[in-house]
Amino acid sequence: MAAKDHTGHTRIKNPDPEDFFWLFQYADWMNRCEAQILAEYSAKIDINTSEFKSQFSEDYGIGHRRFSSCRARVLGLIRASTTFQTKNLASWKEKIKKLNFKIWGADKLPIRKIFHQEKLASREESLQKLLQETPKTPKKLESWNKKIAALKEKIAKEQETIKEITEKLSQTQQYYKWTHRRSRLQQRVTNLEQDIAKGRVRIALGTKKLFKKQHHLLENGFADHQDWLDQWQFKRSCNFSLNGSKDQRAGNQLCQADLQANGLYQLTITLPPCLNLEHPIIFKDVDFSHGTNKDPGNLILQRALEHTQTRIQTESQERSQAKEEKRELNKEIYTSLGQAINFRFIFDKKIKKGETVSGLRVFFTTDVSPETWKEIEARKQARFLGPQPQQPPQRLELKDSNFIGPRLQRSYNPLIDGWIGYDLNHGFLSLVQLDRYGNKVDKKKITFPVYGLSANQRENNINEAAKTASLWIQSKGIYLAVKEILNLEKKKEEPMSPRRARALNSFPYAQVDAAIQRRFYKDGITLEGVDPAFTSFIGKLKFENMYGISGHEAAAMVIGRRKYEFSEALPEFSEMSWLSSGPASEGTSLINTYVFPARIIHKHGRERWKEVYRGVQAAVAPQFLAKVAFRPLGTGVHRKMHIPPPVVRGACSFLEDSQTLERNHLHRCDGGSDASTKVDDVAHVE
Repeated sequence: MAAKDHTGHTRIKNPDPEDFFWLFQYADWMNRCEAQILAEYSAKIDINTSEFKSQFSEDYGIGHRRFSSCRARVLGLIRASTTFQTKNLASWKEKIKKLNFKIWGADKLPIRKIFHQEKLASREESLQKLLQETPKTPKKLESWNKKIAALKEKIAKEQETIKEITEKLSQTQQYYKWTHRRSRLQQRVTNLEQDIAKGRVRIALGTKKLFKKQHHLLENGFADHQDWLDQWQFKRSCNFSLNGSKDQRAGNQLCQADLQANGLYQLTITLPPCLNLEHPIIFKDVDFSHGTNKDPGNLILQRALEHTQTRIQTESQERSQAKEEKRELNKEIYTSLGQAINFRFIFDKKIKKGETVSGLRVFFTTDVSPETWKEIEARKQARFLGPQPQQPPQRLELKDSNFIGPRLQRSYNPLIDGWIGYDLNHGFLSLVQLDRYGNKVDKKKITFPVYGLSANQRENNINEAAKTASLWIQSKGIYLAVKEILNLEKKKEEPMSPRRARALNSFPYAQVDAAIQRRFYKDGITLEGVDPAFTSFIGKLKFENMYGISGHEAAAMVIGRRKYEFSEALPEFSEMSWLSSGPASEGTSLINTYVFPARIIHKHGRERWKEVYRGVQAAVAPQFLAKVAFRPLGTGVHRKMHIPPPVVRGACSFLEDSQTLERNHLHRCDGGSDASTKVDDVAHVE
């Protein structure tokens, strides 16, 4: 498993004022270099990096390593700006589309008003003619009264509609807000498309928000322009980065961390010659393990330094041996060793005893191997539970026809021990354990509320859910999990109810997915993805009733089986039937049946599932539109719930049996009313 990076941070306590001053001058000079590099890359499309590096390093006196750090940060800003350009363009176009729909509806209001006025006049005329008639018989009198009541009701509705349209027409201010908003968005889209076509990015070092505040000084709390300028310059120069390399001592040539005797670190920062400072800046007793949870920064940094030292020793031995043996240097022995350590310094201001004090924070980023994470977890367990006695290796019995007798504990093999499939949903996680044959062994549902919570509460719930899932998977002796690779942007474009849209919009899928990936990586669990096509539908149809599990757990089972390409063929039956009750006012009940299409050999399995999915959607669409309430058999109480999952039956005789059961049930619950005669309506969709 490849290593992933980790970022640790701490605050420098009581820095020397002179060191603080020189370090801020260093940050200011580095940010000036970044601004110049950004200007060069914005003006030119094709730049020869090697020539530009040599010329720039000589002109500004910063050296190649510092130039690489500045260039890496500038290219990161450009990539981020390009990504935001694409997202903003799609978002603005979607907003324009919605505004066009609103404006189109508002433009049709005068025509609708004229239409309803003509309709009202026609019905009032019909009412006058009807009032002039004189019915001669009691039966005609009754019919005459019904017609008059119906016409009066329709006239009242038309008058109410005209009143609503008139009120909307009077709200012209809202209409002009829409048109003005649309024109501004169209101008933004035009400008952004031009920027994308020309490869132009708009980046303000110091943030655009603070830059715009110079036009409204008093409203934003600035005494004068000089006050704003001081804060602007501090904001532009408040941080700088020093990128490392795995072939350098301590993983970084510009800022080197050395382990002290007390377990803390000493940071040595080398300044460029252009600042005319002869000695480096040194910070002692830097502790990257802080907080109540004791962030494992010191241990991670120590392991990174050990990897770097191993590379230096290996390279030195190889060079000496190659020189003695008079052969070419074998660089493959040591090039894969070593570990780069990147540092970032941020100047900030914090309030201490009622006074604003300048401070300095240090961040380091380096790769962390799974072995290091296991060591961290073992230390945490020892700290909270105390040292645990070492247990002898377990002897396991393998249920395999090709193996007889016990053997010592072996490495994990998913094709023998099984694996986990999980389905990620809004507010909960469904996990299903599968054996090597693709059958369900165990399941678990983990909830994590996210709606209506603060960012910290949401993050805590997500991390706890990821931890619970990882511990449950490890308790099963499994180290492979399978997920579906979703495209939420495409999913948001699908038509959906307001409730569903609100839930999907508030669901931080990327945050949850990232938390699960981090936790699984730390615990040594491999995470792989599969195509999400029809996983929920196949799970409902094939496994929900077979195993008595929920639809989401059935989807997780399909996701897990898809990893090793287990069969997803259509079931052997020809029809799918399920029982659903009609609107409570009608007292009806229908047996909905979907007839499967004929099996076509040359078609792929997904194509057949696509046909079935569309047919079933058409079969259940009238129920969704009518807001059907499902009534279980054997009870006389209607309760609202979601449309029940399809109940698979293999023979058409199930329809007749179900009709008889439902007819007896209605007769028993409704006192033998005529509603039971409507059960014979059977909907067939082909």
